[in-house]
Amino acid sequence: MPLVRNPDRNRRPDTAESFDGDDFELPVNPEIERKIADFKKEHPRLAVFVKTLPRERLENAYVLQHVERSERFEIYKQKAIAAMDKPENAELKKQIEEKLANVLDPRVRERLFGRKVMQAVAIGSLKI
Repeated sequence: MPLVRNPDRNRRPDTAESFDGDDFELPVNPEIERKIADFKKEHPRLAVFVKTLPRERLENAYVLQHVERSERFEIYKQKAIAAMDKPENAELKKQIEEKLANVLDPRVRERLFGRKVMQAVAIGSLKI
């Protein structure tokens, strides 16, 4: 669930240390809340187990989910970039490289190339 900016607050937390939790509010989605409540009713032992976990373990589990999601995305992105070397994608690769010809920094060019490749996957011009 995305965090929603509290409009009453003007400052933005720049670091984890400066984040006090008051700047953001989680939006409430009644449908999601109902699904969670139903799941807890169907699996009471799991609900009790989660409630007894220390906060640090819950935080680590949450961060681990994001780490694993990032890793899966990186693997998928690398496969998409590798697919650009296939002969049938030569024209698309040439178009992307022409768009990025003015980018001088190779690291920035590489990052932008990855973004353009993922955009091509998203719109369906590139099949992995």
